[in-house]
Amino acid sequence: MIKTEKKIVEELSKIGFDYYDLNAVSTKQNLEIKEVEILLKWLARLYDEHLGEAGLATRCLVNAKDKFNPEVLLKLFERKDFDFSTKSVIGFTIIKAKTIDISEWIKNQLLHTEFGLEKISLVWGLPRKKIFKGQEDLMHFLTLIFDKYANTDEFLNLIKRFATKRDLPFLVAKVEIIDPKKIKLYNKIILNIGSRDTSL
Repeated sequence: MIKTEKKIVEELSKIGFDYYDLNAVSTKQNLEIKEVEILLKWLARLYDEHLGEAGLATRCLVNAKDKFNPEVLLKLFERKDFDFSTKSVIGFTIIKAKTIDISEWIKNQLLHTEFGLEKISLVWGLPRKKIFKGQEDLMHFLTLIFDKYANTDEFLNLIKRFATKRDLPFLVAKVEIIDPKKIKLYNKIILNIGSRDTSL
């Protein structure tokens, strides 16, 4: 057991939660807020010590019983020295876990920072985090990040799910930026939107 993992297990034990290691923590559903706070306390140090164990501890947070402040995760996601794989684990945890409202952070990451494969997790999670008031608001935001993320499967799936006939002029006008490898799928999405939705 690495040093920081041992610290986490020891602190959890002191407050009445006995685990052998982080693998044992990962099997528990509905982590109490005190457990979550200890994981967050040591998470940055754990990433500096062992990426594998840090990723495991991060994924544990998806099982948090109550909403928590994910500031530690947000800062880790923004680190320049982490690769796509490491950041993706953090990103999907940010989206899947019960957190306080971080809608402005998510929108800022997608609107005002450069494209990154790890940010596809944030795109995927836009509906899940319930950031927008409704379908129209979500689609408006997707048009704002269209040029940056249109050639990712996750983004196209959102277009497929939420675009309506009113969005067709925009989507048709944007066909020129679609990757040739995606154009067949993109055209199919446009045709399906037109055929399923008669509203204007």
